Amino acid sequence: MLKYIKLLNQTYISIEKVRLALAIFWNFIGIATDIAIGLLISFLFNINESFQFLFIDFRSIQVISGLLVLCAGIRIFSKYSEEKYARAIHLGIDKQLKDTSAEKLFSKQNVSVPDTFFKINKESEMIGESIYIVLKYINGLIQFVLFSAALIYINALGYLSLVAFSSLVLYPLKRSNELLKVSNTEYKDSVMDINEAAENITSNFYLIKILQTTRLEIEKFLSISNKYLQSFLRNYILSVTAYHLPQTLALMFLGVSFIIFPSVRILEHVTFIIVAIRLVQALGQIIQYRLYFGRFTSYLDDFLNEATNDDFTPENYKDLNSVNGELSKDNIVELKEITFKYSGSGEELFNNLSTSIKAGSHTTIVGPNGSGKSTLLGIIGGIYLPVEGSVLRGYKTVGYVGAKPLILKASIRENLLYGVKEKISDEKLLEVLDYFKVFPIIEKETLNKEISNQSLSSGQMQKISFCRIEIQNPELLLLDESTSNLDVESLSKVVEYLDSKNFTIVNVTHNPLAFSGVDVRLEMIENNVVEV
Repeated sequence: MLKYIKLLNQTYISIEKVRLALAIFWNFIGIATDIAIGLLISFLFNINESFQFLFIDFRSIQVISGLLVLCAGIRIFSKYSEEKYARAIHLGIDKQLKDTSAEKLFSKQNVSVPDTFFKINKESEMIGESIYIVLKYINGLIQFVLFSAALIYINALGYLSLVAFSSLVLYPLKRSNELLKVSNTEYKDSVMDINEAAENITSNFYLIKILQTTRLEIEKFLSISNKYLQSFLRNYILSVTAYHLPQTLALMFLGVSFIIFPSVRILEHVTFIIVAIRLVQALGQIIQYRLYFGRFTSYLDDFLNEATNDDFTPENYKDLNSVNGELSKDNIVELKEITFKYSGSGEELFNNLSTSIKAGSHTTIVGPNGSGKSTLLGIIGGIYLPVEGSVLRGYKTVGYVGAKPLILKASIRENLLYGVKEKISDEKLLEVLDYFKVFPIIEKETLNKEISNQSLSSGQMQKISFCRIEIQNPELLLLDESTSNLDVESLSKVVEYLDSKNFTIVNVTHNPLAFSGVDVRLEMIENNVVEV
């Protein structure tokens, strides 16, 4: 576990040393107050054996009680502070990874969008959590060492007996945590299964009723629901058992210790009991976090493998639109013998691919899912660069409409003017909204209406994207399933609009026949593109 901290420090991840030191410091304070509380409670049990130290009279019940309250307050604060700084490190690393992944997407060459989505949503969280687990493991080790030292000082023979007893009960302790680890996985899978089953029967309600397979689907759902219930109960029982087992075993041993060592003073007995309970809890924490850490190792290994071969800094990547050159006559884009693969991937998506786009033409790109249509669109638009070959571009402005348009949680005016540098009048904006029939009623106040991707239909979002195109008036227009959510009337309006403009259009679509005025049709076949 500790080796990962060292390896992560060799990447761009920065673990804040001040917060790390503070987390460990407050762990020490917590340990000290635990031992102090044990001593103070023991003084209450045997007030006659107490003593006076400096100005504190440990023979007074009121003084001891007051110190207990003080220590309890310090202990709570120390636990809060330790957790706060440990979580701050966890969240700090999570934020570093999210920020860097987002920055890489726009600054580094050929970064995969799905990979970035995974890194921002899952990998960053898992790596941040794994560091938190390591910190809790380290604090558990520190607690174990210091509590052991305290017990040896209080009663060395009793500590040796506790170690011998622990060796006997270590197996059930470890076994319970192993079962909990398996149960966590089963419970996680059962949650995914029941969510998938619920989505299946609700999304396919019409089909199930029409085909009269209701009983079959309900029986399948009930079976999955029963498995979910069983896994939840098993996980809950094992969680409670794993949490209480260390304390239970410690109390069992301490009960036996009273029988084995009847001559030991009450003062030593009470202090020993309290510290021993904390020792066994620390041991349980070490085992629990050591086992829990196993679920994070695959994420860490993948990240370290990529990070150690990554020279990314935001400054060392050139402008992705800088690959230009002398174009052949009439062409606006030329791809010459390009080979392409995504960053971190060993698989080539394109090999020796060549094609050209004529200025003012409408080119459609078709092909099966995963064949690289959208990636080719990205190369044409300057989003990606080939690892071999050359890309020549003769345009200055680009527009883009995709299947899932960007809609800001802002006014319609702000959405229409997203990315626009020059001043556009409200009259022009209203005219564009009316042309594409984005809303049934369009008036001046419409521009101030706040919208989001939750308040609009998917078709309205695509219409707003085409409104942006009219406002931007780009030389090259890239379309990626841009009309997939439009009704027949709206599709006809968009096709009419595209035919009326002098854009150079490159159009990825599964429905090429819906567009008139198409000049060239390209098809993706086996890592290459052919004109058909």
